[in-house]
Amino acid sequence: MSLSGNTDNGYPPYIMRKGVREGELITKRLSQSKQKMTPVRTIYFTMPYYGRESIIFTAHVKKACKRLMPLVKVNFAFRKTLTIKSAYLPLLKGNDASKKLKKLVYKVGCKNCDRVYVGETARERKTKMDEHARDVRNGKVT
Repeated sequence: MSLSGNTDNGYPPYIMRKGVREGELITKRLSQSKQKMTPVRTIYFTMPYYGRESIIFTAHVKKACKRLMPLVKVNFAFRKTLTIKSAYLPLLKGNDASKKLKKLVYKVGCKNCDRVYVGETARERKTKMDEHARDVRNGKVT
């Protein structure tokens, strides 16, 4: 932009040049911000909360991700780790390890004949046996 014809406004030329330069920078920034309207991908992470250290850690990770991957926004969600309830409730209720057997092969005999059903499940034994008992009561063949 030229300053010819603007010298009679009473301002010194260096102030006019500075104003023109700042105006050009503002218009350049505005045009760049319009071009940067690309979609940002958001990624969510869940991690245990250990107090202030967790907040500091997430701030460092966010800063590094912003520097390395500007089109990715990283968000963190915290979950509680050890509560009084989770620590003492199993002691109060008791744990029966035999009920928590998983990934097992089982055999169920028929009450009316000598036939035997052999099955495999990844779920708890008690759950599967309850299903078989319910199917027998309802007359389903399993």
